Amino acid sequence: APSLPVTSMMTFEQVDARAYRSTLQMAGFAGAGGALALLLASLGLYGVISLAVRQRTREIGVRIAVGASPLQVARMFLASGVRASLIALALGLPLSIVALKLGMSQGIVIAPKVNPYLIGIVIAPVLLAVASAATWVPARRAALVDPARTLRVE
Repeated sequence: APSLPVTSMMTFEQVDARAYRSTLQMAGFAGAGGALALLLASLGLYGVISLAVRQRTREIGVRIAVGASPLQVARMFLASGVRASLIALALGLPLSIVALKLGMSQGIVIAPKVNPYLIGIVIAPVLLAVASAATWVPARRAALVDPARTLRVE
């Protein structure tokens, strides 16, 4: 149609740059969503362990009074938080890998050649590190419980 006016012209380099920016922007949104999910999960775990410490303050005081070291008490709460994270990881990681593979095979997820197992190998230690950090603060607070003050309150 030689009589139609030309409204815009772009070189292949400009088209490629626009597509690259769009892909980079979508990857940034996906990464931000993942970071937000990780933050919310760590806050939830922190809240659960903090509540457990608060509810078991008397028990912690008794344990320390009868000879448990503060390190043992902190280790007890740290282990419970990491155990919950390991269970969640053992259940969620295989499901997410299967969902990613299914989404890629059905064309729902459009991504370049990605290895879902490699993604899982990278995500697992990050999740465990964040879970350990979120659990450490309440565990440390449990180790600092003063047994005399705790037993005197009730």
